[in-house]
Amino acid sequence: MATATNTHPAPATLLIDSLGQQRRIVITEFPFSIGRSDECDAAIADLRISRVHARIVSEQGQYFIEDASSRHGTFVNGERRQRAQIRHHDEIRLGAAARIVFLSGNLEPQDDRTIVVLERTR
Repeated sequence: MATATNTHPAPATLLIDSLGQQRRIVITEFPFSIGRSDECDAAIADLRISRVHARIVSEQGQYFIEDASSRHGTFVNGERRQRAQIRHHDEIRLGAAARIVFLSGNLEPQDDRTIVVLERTR
């Protein structure tokens, strides 16, 4: 007997560190846009970030980030990428302007420590 596979991804959150401020944004829809425009799902007011810098998409229960032809590039774990699968605790950088930590799954209290790590690495 065949079993159905779940194609819905685990819940996900972005911890964003930009211009000395940290914030947490839950991903609620796809594609999930990140950029300088107020129309983006995660708007980051920094001129070094493109209006629409990158998008997060979900495919077959996995998350991917796609650069949206940004000027300064999208980096995953230090490597410039046009498209990359992202997993729990991966670091995403939008050029040199913003640092984002990707968290997936049901978050446990210890995941809040990631915010402290963001503050200490500046």
